[in-house]
Amino acid sequence: MEKNQVCKECGKGFSGRSDKLFCSRECKNRYNNRKNSLESKARSEAIKALDRNHEILSSLLAAGTGSASIEALARVGFTPDAVSAQRKGRCGHTECHCYDIVYCRTDVKIFDIHK
Repeated sequence: MEKNQVCKECGKGFSGRSDKLFCSRECKNRYNNRKNSLESKARSEAIKALDRNHEILSSLLAAGTGSASIEALARVGFTPDAVSAQRKGRCGHTECHCYDIVYCRTDVKIFDIHK
């Protein structure tokens, strides 16, 4: 059954199948390209933050530093929420993973940094 509808991309009215979302193939492609671009950008930004955190944590390990304040780390580009995994540790602190580096975290500092 045909029905009058509005294109999800350009907003123009069209008629067609009741499950049709776009007025043309061009609008469908434009919509999907834009949607995929936004998802790809978000994924890329998350990976950049993880890579930067790994670089900072690696430099702390190389310097023999076992702990640092979140505030000091943030000043050099550390993103506290960018982790590849996290769980509650045995000591009650949050144990975070940044790829192969593991550390414990409180609201104000990270400590026990190790590979």
